[in-house]
Amino acid sequence: MGRAIAGWAKGAIMNRPNHPRVLVAASPAGCGKTLLARSVFRYWRACAVESWARGRWGPLHVPAVLWSDWSPLAEVSPTERDGFWRDAEEAELLVIDDLGSEVDRFRTGLPCENLRLLLERRLARRTFTLITTNLLRSEWSQRWDARVTDRLL
Repeated sequence: MGRAIAGWAKGAIMNRPNHPRVLVAASPAGCGKTLLARSVFRYWRACAVESWARGRWGPLHVPAVLWSDWSPLAEVSPTERDGFWRDAEEAELLVIDDLGSEVDRFRTGLPCENLRLLLERRLARRTFTLITTNLLRSEWSQRWDARVTDRLL
């Protein structure tokens, strides 16, 4: 898994046009997914200015990277989170750690809807998203609706 994630991270920082925009690292707890995701995060931060200087991101900005632990944000409405949702939608790389750990305490469906909206907006902007989860692919449809599962695939 480590080499696949490293290869994805290198292709993404180079902003290759046909490079996959979403990578989901799904395996049981304790396999090192978060450690790998942190490495990708640090790699992007280290390479962002150089990649921009080489013209891979256009003249307007250095590619931004954002880390998010999903559980505390899952039930927060995008209108109530001071700038996070805008930053999460616009960052060229968003790392979402521990997807599936969220709890819908009030049974509102908000965590699933927030995830769907965030993924849709990121895919529309053609930005890169790295997600770690303890849920295996076979469990996704039980956890989230078909629209979220489709965007993760």
